[in-house]
Amino acid sequence: MTTAAFINNATLMYAIAFIGHADLKGQIRSASHQELRGGNYYKDLAEPKDWTGALRGIQHRTDAERQAVNLLADAIYSHLGCRSTAQYTSRIGAVRRGTVVLYSDMGPCHSCRSVLKDFRRDFPTLTLEVRYRNALRGGGSAALIPAGEGLFGMYGIGDATQRADELWAKVHPGRPVAAATGTYDVKVAGPGGQSFAGTVSGIDQQPHTSYLYPAPKAAAAPLDEVAAVMDDIARGISTKMTPGQVMRPQAFRQWIGNIKGTVRLDCERGPAEDGRAAVAAFIEDFPKVDIKVAYPGTAAQTDDCGYADATEQDDGTWLMAFPAAR
Repeated sequence: MTTAAFINNATLMYAIAFIGHADLKGQIRSASHQELRGGNYYKDLAEPKDWTGALRGIQHRTDAERQAVNLLADAIYSHLGCRSTAQYTSRIGAVRRGTVVLYSDMGPCHSCRSVLKDFRRDFPTLTLEVRYRNALRGGGSAALIPAGEGLFGMYGIGDATQRADELWAKVHPGRPVAAATGTYDVKVAGPGGQSFAGTVSGIDQQPHTSYLYPAPKAAAAPLDEVAAVMDDIARGISTKMTPGQVMRPQAFRQWIGNIKGTVRLDCERGPAEDGRAAVAAFIEDFPKVDIKVAYPGTAAQTDDCGYADATEQDDGTWLMAFPAAR
């Protein structure tokens, strides 16, 4: 058991979105020198074999950070309905995005840093922020302080930065699976024209049976999230024009040039190349529809996503507008 001058307390706050499952949000509290209450997904590192300190072998089984991360894994395991490690391994790809903030009184030791590395390997879509105090005797704090007597290494993270509240922090950005939502409100031009409205959503690289965008290459090919949304908007309008069935694309295209109204896309990232191509194809098919594409400023120029000529809004989002032909 890790020896320390005091109990190290940890708090882990999480907000996670999944593919095909409800969101998961909560808080976990743990303290060192207490037996783990849940699963044991992430193991400890032993003190190095050549370590000359008094303590050797496994010393960190009850460390607060390790316990908190394992309890979060336990919560995800239950949320995904798993009954075995094999099921857990096959289902954790459903974790789409989220944030995990782990605070502790002392920075993580070498063993807990290894646990956090393993957690990031399993959940690359999550952003993990580690915060800690590392208080020094006499006042102040430090990014790194020596481990307890007889223990190996340092508490903390070498490249952590100090925040305004004097906590030390290290952020490990995740790479979330992007999603987009499209809202449409359109009608067939002319007296007595039908009106159609709705909202659809898409998630990047999920199997999707294409209708118009892109041209079908497979029965359920993975699509960019924006392409999937544009395709489902077209499908939704078609289905509402002929309730109970979907018109064949060739027949549908005879009508859509007379449809006017608005479409708005709210994206978690700027549209990628496939998404921009789908928007361009939709504009060509629906020339009388106003289209607006909005996405966060932080995603404006990431991995060739977004529009170079988009306009930044007062709330920090970027907006690309495609006015309808008059």
